[in-house]
Amino acid sequence: MPIDHAALYRLFCDSCSASPAESMNMTAQTRNRQTGFTLLELIVVLFLMTLIAGLSLALFSNRSSSAALDASARELVAMMKRARSASIVNGQVQTVIVDLDSSRYGLEGKGSKAFSKDVTVSVMLPSAEEMKSGKHLFSFDPAAGLEGKTILIAIPRRSLLIRIDPVVAARIEKIPPL
Repeated sequence: MPIDHAALYRLFCDSCSASPAESMNMTAQTRNRQTGFTLLELIVVLFLMTLIAGLSLALFSNRSSSAALDASARELVAMMKRARSASIVNGQVQTVIVDLDSSRYGLEGKGSKAFSKDVTVSVMLPSAEEMKSGKHLFSFDPAAGLEGKTILIAIPRRSLLIRIDPVVAARIEKIPPL
């Protein structure tokens, strides 16, 4: 059975202003026209892509050093909590060594671990004096108390304090930015 194109057109395109022949002619014209992007459109898209890539790189590089700061602080606090627990269980003094000269920390006699490159570390004495060099011992004695030293861990825009705590061994405090 032959298909009546004119009847189909009238059935589906009652509101169309062009006739079937005119609409076929318009599609042929648009097919012959070249398609693509102008140079200006390509330049704008490349500019936007470069801008987004630059901004994301700046954001992620700052986040990685911030993550290194958080990780270093958490690992040091965890080590201090392990030392405190071991001193209570074994009944012996356990010591955490923070070596500011080599930028390392660890349990005495158990090896050490390096701080991240981006992180600067200093020790605050009870007299509010800031020490940026030397080996500092944090001894956890099951019977006696703990020393009053505080460790300052920082990156250029953010700082954390690790305070020695008699109940939980150590805790992290955020320092608000200036």
